Amino acid sequence: MRDQDVVEFITKREEARKAKLNGVPYIGDTIIETYRFCNMRREDDRVTIWINDNWREPNNLDPDLWFAMAVARMALNNIDSMSDLGYPVPWDPDKFLNMVAMRQSKNLKIYNPAYMIATPNWSGPKQDFLVQKLLNPMWENRAKIRPTKNDTLESFHKKLLSCYGVGSFTGAQVVADMKYTPILKNASDWWTWAAPGPGSQRGLNRVFGRNKNDAWMADDWLLHLQKLLKEVNKHFKDEPFHAQDLQNVMCEFDKYERAKNNEGKPKQKYTPFVENLFDLFFDEEK
Repeated sequence: MRDQDVVEFITKREEARKAKLNGVPYIGDTIIETYRFCNMRREDDRVTIWINDNWREPNNLDPDLWFAMAVARMALNNIDSMSDLGYPVPWDPDKFLNMVAMRQSKNLKIYNPAYMIATPNWSGPKQDFLVQKLLNPMWENRAKIRPTKNDTLESFHKKLLSCYGVGSFTGAQVVADMKYTPILKNASDWWTWAAPGPGSQRGLNRVFGRNKNDAWMADDWLLHLQKLLKEVNKHFKDEPFHAQDLQNVMCEFDKYERAKNNEGKPKQKYTPFVENLFDLFFDEEK
């Protein structure tokens, strides 16, 4: 198991994040100096910070906060669009469509595609799909979906998967937001549960010496991730990782290894300037 390589990667990427916070360039690893890698902990991301400050923390007792997180992650994931929309509970589809129309009329960006739901076999505008197929049905069935204090992260994830168009990875992004709220903060699997994505499966393959494209059974993937988690956290006792953040690390580790082994280059270059603080988004391939 290449746990030491993972620890080294995390350490270097954290050094780059802290250098950016201090307004100085990161020097230490050519690949990390050159290409953009997401933060090792999702809570450090710019979009997540905005969501926490503006929607999650002010409304953390709202039983339908989960729906706002679904709008944030699956429909928009763009700070300016979320700001124009405002907190989307109670749900008003006309307000959502009017926000989209307003931004379209000004040629403004509406979506950051990192987490967005795919729209297969849909020929109309994306916003109509999001309202008609995803968000309206979610809201109508909210009583069955909303998390309770009896839920684990995994059981809440299963509720989200019952919604049309929601996949394992996209559902897990809402779980990752909601785990920091009072309703799920004591979930028994808070530290240990995660859902795999394509990048994190490749990354974990590399750690355990498998072919990078080998398929995983979901339960087996999680058991191996938990095994790695125990080893990694021996080195980060003051700020341990939970499984969902380590899932993110695995995706970024896969990107790093691809660059290191000349298998391909990350999509974006690193921007070490102060005006781009926290400007680190997740790749849709996770």
